[in-house]
Amino acid sequence: MAELRSLASALMVATTVILLSGCGLFVPQPHEFYEPGNSDAIFLNTIVNNIKCELKKGAYESLAYLGNNPEAAWLRQWGAKVDLTFTTGETGGFNPSVVLTPPPPFSFIFNIDSSAHATRVEEVAFTYAFQELLNGITSSNAPKKCDNENGILIQSDLDIADFIFKNVFITTIPDTTPDVTKTFFETLQYIVTFVASYGANATPTWTFKHVKVDTLGTLLTASRTKTSNLIITFSRVSPAEPGAPAQLFSEGLLLHNAALIGQAVGTANQSVLR
Repeated sequence: MAELRSLASALMVATTVILLSGCGLFVPQPHEFYEPGNSDAIFLNTIVNNIKCELKKGAYESLAYLGNNPEAAWLRQWGAKVDLTFTTGETGGFNPSVVLTPPPPFSFIFNIDSSAHATRVEEVAFTYAFQELLNGITSSNAPKKCDNENGILIQSDLDIADFIFKNVFITTIPDTTPDVTKTFFETLQYIVTFVASYGANATPTWTFKHVKVDTLGTLLTASRTKTSNLIITFSRVSPAEPGAPAQLFSEGLLLHNAALIGQAVGTANQSVLR
């Protein structure tokens, strides 16, 4: 009887631990437990401003380096649709095992497998016209380096400016790209994905005269995954005048939506596999 009471107490403690950890039982918060709640808004503001800066920097430097080559003028009629998706997933597991060892030759093994998983997805989308981004920029106020790319993962240098430059550059080289419409490309797309994950497990073990608890597996598990997806689709915009809302032409929207569908399917598959 004493052994059974001790066993019940041990299982109650383990259950309390997994409930308090909350992994998979509540809506995951994007910020880490040691960060203040308002850090999510600050983080999003930082990322959006950094992307805008890199787009502006890439467009200006491309045209400036090429000396406003007329073959690169198409860029001014283009724009970029940006889609940011932040996915936070948490998984918790409680898997106790008990081995009852009465006097030989009998023994009894008892296992419980349980888990909980929760996923939070936040998406932000916006569109810029390059003509608007370039409005008022001169060599004196052009961005040399963006202020918010000194971190890691999606807070690092996303290399957007280099992507813009190399694609604009090749359109100025004769016979490299078709020039029937003088826009050379129909669409361009740039996709970056960062995944950060970590986890922990605990397996306390109790041994009594005829009972052994959690000797066959892991009692408590907890994991957390944060995924940041960036999709940028470049295409002609309408209208492209400064101050007017920009919208990609149909070919750009089709490509962008296809990328979003693929991303959604991938996220759903990952959730099922967990």
